[in-house]
Amino acid sequence: MSCLLIIDVQNDFMQGGSLQVSDSMDILKPINTLRKQHNNLFDLIVLSQDWHPFNHMSFASNHANKKVFDTINLNGSNQILWPNHCVQESFGSEIHKGLHREKSDIIIKKGTNPTIDSYSAFMDNDKKHKTELESILKKNNITTVYICGLATDYCVYYSCLDAASLGFKTYFLQDASKGVSKDTTAKAIENMIKYNIKHLKLTLIFCFWLEPILINREYSTTSTPFLYPIENKPFQKWIDLFNKETKHVEDKLDKAIDDLNSVTDREIRP
Repeated sequence: MSCLLIIDVQNDFMQGGSLQVSDSMDILKPINTLRKQHNNLFDLIVLSQDWHPFNHMSFASNHANKKVFDTINLNGSNQILWPNHCVQESFGSEIHKGLHREKSDIIIKKGTNPTIDSYSAFMDNDKKHKTELESILKKNNITTVYICGLATDYCVYYSCLDAASLGFKTYFLQDASKGVSKDTTAKAIENMIKYNIKHLKLTLIFCFWLEPILINREYSTTSTPFLYPIENKPFQKWIDLFNKETKHVEDKLDKAIDDLNSVTDREIRP
């Protein structure tokens, strides 16, 4: 059973927001395409939502003689001071209207404790208080989590680490996420790989209907192409891998992901 976890696609992190992430609008199309054409790949869809009180201690405005992006010691941990963002009930805290949503989506609010920040959708930064996300996933028998959103080097990154540490098979959807900076994003991806978190691109992995594979139904070579035509050589190698046999499907999927992630953009261009 699988879950798509969409992290913090909120107005304050999008273009024009108080803490906007560069090129954040670019994630809307791949996420929406995935949901509109392949929503039935997932047994559960969860959205996280930063939901800070106005007096949150991660806000620079709540510290005398401090400015945005200063670092302080907060309850024994380093804390970056951010501009006010995602304040409860504000426009900035709302899920961006350009994100495709459905009534069945579950929303997890995080960052509600004013004394500690909460990058991860699973728990606060001090690891002492969890959101309801883990219990919801386990209640729905979720074993695999696909994570995307904002920002790759902060909330997406820590959500991926916590998902993996809690025993969920974890995939990071790279082209449906954006980071705050290139350096910290590259480091985050490097660390995720060390923790056996697979990073993949929707243009590679979700180019075909995978529902039969993910829920153990018979796979058909007549599946509808997603973004690239079936004749593409790198994709054909991947399809052939699954057509040989269905035993140990997840292991084969991981190998296929590794193979395809090594293909250059030039090689996969249709």
